[in-house]
Amino acid sequence: MSSRGGKLAPEVNRALFVKNLSYNVTPEELFDLFGKFGPIRQVRQGIANNTKGTAFVVYEDVTDAKQACDKLNGFNFQNRYLVVLYHQPDKMAKSKEDLEARRESLAQLKKQHGSLFPRLQAGLRLLLNLLRRIRRRSYEKAGPRPTEQPPKAAHPPESSASTTDFDLH
Repeated sequence: MSSRGGKLAPEVNRALFVKNLSYNVTPEELFDLFGKFGPIRQVRQGIANNTKGTAFVVYEDVTDAKQACDKLNGFNFQNRYLVVLYHQPDKMAKSKEDLEARRESLAQLKKQHGSLFPRLQAGLRLLLNLLRRIRRRSYEKAGPRPTEQPPKAAHPPESSASTTDFDLH
């Protein structure tokens, strides 16, 4: 992350964004893990449905944050590989705006063209039915397989002659 001259890259800062945390992790466990790299000012853990498994860790010193990011990104913690990034509020705001714009665009496309899912589902149903018919016809033309016996009739064929018609002597 260092650039020439020993300066830190512009994205390096004291606040780290941590993803892929276990939902059961406690703030104390995060303090213990991240505290190995230097004094921590604050840990904020996501608790809402859309933020569970994430946290912000803010260090007192930027070099401690850099060291933690370098060492803990990809680290296996509670059977999960952590994703540790520098918090970049400008990029997060931009990505949130981009996401909103994409959602609005998708909503407009749905209004114009209707949802594609029902049409896609109907097309798949037609295709599956066609494949079933083709398979059924190929089985009918091929007849029974050599290892299979033809199906036995449920009842023996009735003959017009009865046992009384025969001369038993």
